Amino acid sequence: RRNTTKSVLVMANTNSEQWSFVTAANAKYFFLSAFLVQSLNRHFPGHPCFVMDIGLTVAQQRFFSKKEILLPKPAELETVLHPYKLKSSIELFLNGKVTENFIWLDADTFALRDGRDDLSELWSALRAADCRFGMAPDQGPSHSLEEFVSKFRAPKFEIALARDPACGSHRYLNAGVVMFADRNMLGEWRQKSE
Repeated sequence: RRNTTKSVLVMANTNSEQWSFVTAANAKYFFLSAFLVQSLNRHFPGHPCFVMDIGLTVAQQRFFSKKEILLPKPAELETVLHPYKLKSSIELFLNGKVTENFIWLDADTFALRDGRDDLSELWSALRAADCRFGMAPDQGPSHSLEEFVSKFRAPKFEIALARDPACGSHRYLNAGVVMFADRNMLGEWRQKSE
């Protein structure tokens, strides 16, 4: 499903020994996220996958709570419904369960094989380059900001396009896999998304 590339875009020092996964799901993505968690448990033992609640039903919340992997929606986000806004607020969902270094995975991804050695290499590369994060971009159906705005309600992008129509031709980046090695980055991401 993903158009992944062998190169990793890297832009803090990290201990690559301990890391976990984080994803998010609403009621529509419950089954996909459960499948993702199961595939990661099978292929990445010792590296748990936590699920951010961005609109799960009570029964679905219970399912992940019983597995001790639910990251409940923070009270300050109760009125926020847009999944992109909730994803950019990831720092507010995290708690002591999630390791300092973690990998964001979109809920519609899954593991096909043991990739622990590969990910350990990537963590080492991030550390060696003193990078804060690494990502695998997914262009999806929207290849430009203008195309994205025409398909989805995105007021901040609409305002930016109104101010500078030329930026509409810039590529739209949707990253379904992001390795976070610096938690401070999460606050910056949330602030820039407001």
